[in-house]
Amino acid sequence: DGDGGAATGSTTGAVNNVAPTVTITGVASVNEGSLYTLSLSSSDPGADTIDHWTINWGDGPAQTVAGNPASVTHTYADGPNDYTISATATDEDGTFSANTQDVHVNNVAPTINSLVAGAAAACLSSNSLTVSFSDPAGVNDTYTVNVNWGDSTIENLGPATSPYIAYHTYALAGTYTVSVTVFDEDGGTSPAETASLVLNFNVSGILQPINPGPPNSIFKSKSTIPVKIKVQDCDGS
Repeated sequence: DGDGGAATGSTTGAVNNVAPTVTITGVASVNEGSLYTLSLSSSDPGADTIDHWTINWGDGPAQTVAGNPASVTHTYADGPNDYTISATATDEDGTFSANTQDVHVNNVAPTINSLVAGAAAACLSSNSLTVSFSDPAGVNDTYTVNVNWGDSTIENLGPATSPYIAYHTYALAGTYTVSVTVFDEDGGTSPAETASLVLNFNVSGILQPINPGPPNSIFKSKSTIPVKIKVQDCDGS
């Protein structure tokens, strides 16, 4: 005061925690089997540190991510499907919810990797065709092999796993162009691939001048001998 006296005092105050702002962002769609990247961001006016994030991708158990990374990835196994992603972040003062992110998972059509024709077959025997294919959904989809055998026969075969071996018996000898596609349960269809299958004629006999049995044919040394064979189609014609 004016006489030189002084007084001191103290007070106690509380500093309230302010919740961090936590945000997730990502694209609106992704193909099945491809990595989806979710961006994570947080801001806090205090000195708190994010210990971990918990991500619920919508297609299974939640994922715990240690620390405070800028992003995290996930693979959706099968489409078409729609999911809503939610997330929380946890620091020293508690757990805080972020916004949600919707994502559509696209179906991807199968791909034929190889189409291998079996060896030429004889009449009344089956020709074979081996189809190898892939799909990002793997065992999460079921597959059907569509085969146009080139003789007006078209078959849907399955459920098929890769490699798939298909068999067909032709009525007539010849070379046939076979067309194959693979489709999944969600309507995805591969581009068509083709291969050639051969069904041989029957050899029904050897014709003159070579005798098929006794008496044996006799020819001069070093002479040129025409060989004639009789062939029949698989229907006997």
